[in-house]
Amino acid sequence: MKLSFQPFTKKQASIWLVFALLIFLYSCEKTPALSPEIESIKEFYDKAEKQTVLYADSAALMLDSGINRAIQIKHDSLTVAGLFRKADLKEKQGLSRQADSIYSMLIYGKRFNIDSSAVNKIKLHYAHFNQLNGDQTKALKLCTEALEFFKQTNNNKTVVLGNIYLSDIFTLQNEYPKAMDALMEGLAIAEKIGDTKSLALLYGSLGKMYFRQQDYEKCLDCFNKVLTFNTQLENIENIAVTNQNIGTILLIQEKYNEAEKYLLEADKVLSKAGLNSKQVHVLNSLGALYERQQKYDLAIDTYTQVLELNKELNNPYIRSNVYTNIGNVYYDQRNWTKTEYFYNKSYQSLIESGENDFRDYYENMMILNDEKRNYKEAYKWARKFHNHSDSLFNIEKYQVTENLRNKYEAEKKDLQLAKMTIEKQKDNATLLKNRVLLISISALLLLTIIFSLVYYWQNRLKLQSYKELVKKNDELVAVTTEKRRQILVGENSKPSTHNEPNVGKPDLSAELVQSIKQKLNELIDQKFYQNPGTTLNETARELHTNTSYLSQVINDSFSCNFPTFINQLRVEEAQRLLRTPEFDRLSIEGIGNKAGFKSKSAFNSAFKKLTGVTPSVYKNTAFADLTE
Repeated sequence: MKLSFQPFTKKQASIWLVFALLIFLYSCEKTPALSPEIESIKEFYDKAEKQTVLYADSAALMLDSGINRAIQIKHDSLTVAGLFRKADLKEKQGLSRQADSIYSMLIYGKRFNIDSSAVNKIKLHYAHFNQLNGDQTKALKLCTEALEFFKQTNNNKTVVLGNIYLSDIFTLQNEYPKAMDALMEGLAIAEKIGDTKSLALLYGSLGKMYFRQQDYEKCLDCFNKVLTFNTQLENIENIAVTNQNIGTILLIQEKYNEAEKYLLEADKVLSKAGLNSKQVHVLNSLGALYERQQKYDLAIDTYTQVLELNKELNNPYIRSNVYTNIGNVYYDQRNWTKTEYFYNKSYQSLIESGENDFRDYYENMMILNDEKRNYKEAYKWARKFHNHSDSLFNIEKYQVTENLRNKYEAEKKDLQLAKMTIEKQKDNATLLKNRVLLISISALLLLTIIFSLVYYWQNRLKLQSYKELVKKNDELVAVTTEKRRQILVGENSKPSTHNEPNVGKPDLSAELVQSIKQKLNELIDQKFYQNPGTTLNETARELHTNTSYLSQVINDSFSCNFPTFINQLRVEEAQRLLRTPEFDRLSIEGIGNKAGFKSKSAFNSAFKKLTGVTPSVYKNTAFADLTE
């Protein structure tokens, strides 16, 4: 079960930075009185801001209209404000390549008259963007440059925000001392200027750092401080998110009662505020808690609440995740029918979401069928899992090419809107992109070949080791059978392994011992062990002796008790049957029954104990040898 740990500082910090930058850009306008045209452009931007959450496409059209008008009247600050909003919108839509192109143009393009303060605020936001997208090196460079500027200009609030971003970068690189230094510097400034909102963000980042280090006590201490600050700020959403984070940490520490209290409080606050998109994450964590406590009915009810909330959100990915969680609950209860039902509903929701990564579904079905001992189905799902993983690798190669194409189209459109296209720069950019594409494709092809060779070699080594083990088992069976025959017919006697007297054992004459051995050999030739009901008493009666004599003869001759002796004979018989083509039509359970085992589980256990492999592996490997 995946726990939901929802970091809140990044979103809040991003909103704060966007808001501050827009205010700054508007304040930089040189004309004291705003003309009707400028008012019209700002109206487009404001409408786009309201449409962003639910109608992203409509918001993009409004932004483009505003940007076009700003370019026409040569109003740089409004043009930059519109482009910045457009980059933020593309980032929220998951179009990272297009957002990256706009940020790069604003910072490095020198197409607009922007002062240093605005450029460095864009750099800071661009650093945060790169940090979220995994380019920590670029993020660190941008963040360091922007921080240096704002320290020189004594812009304390922006310095605090920059230190938060810097600490997040160092935390992701596991450079915790540097992350701590950045946070301590930010805390000193925030406490000096009495900025409660910044203090909440700083302690949130500090808590995340301790969380990555698995220092949960310090992490809890930080989040409790964040809760206090957000309570002072009366920030309902952040109060709920902080309660969820505290509950998640307590859940990891297996402090279930305390975790439940905080998660229920978060659910209550979010429900009251009508923040359904946040509430579903809290309820998912609460469902995971009940599942760990084996309160399965409560877990199912909680996940059902998530499905009800999601009806309004209509998010098929959330629905898929919840169906998987419900399936896991039934899996814990070993209700295979309902487990499979909800796994399949999860798969259908994934298809609806447009998701093409079904590896988790295939893996769940593989594990489920393995647990049901339906090995044929388990093998089928395992094949799908591995084949799908390979196909996703190819899809990723296609997406790299597609993203590069989208980036080119976005840049081309921006150049057309700005009417500042320079043919030489475009040719150089196209050449650079082609080189990157060629290197990327070459690297991906090389990785594909390496992965394929490693996978093939591992399977080959595994098969070879099985073949060697089966071969040694067959040789051992032949030697053991011959040695047992020699002992029973008197050609060879097993020497005593010690000189201690047989205290408490009957003193048997050599003639009696040999008589029992010869009769036992005759029974073995008749394969008496194939009868699942064979017991020591029954065998003793067949040999016209008593159980004590028979048990002592077997123990002295073969150093084992009667059940072990019988199992050895049955396993040797099973090995013979598994290697014989005419018995291929029999199932593994049928082979075990024919060899004398009462159940499949007893057969598997005895066979693996004596040979080191399962009957299925032995059979497949033995027939592979025969067909080569």
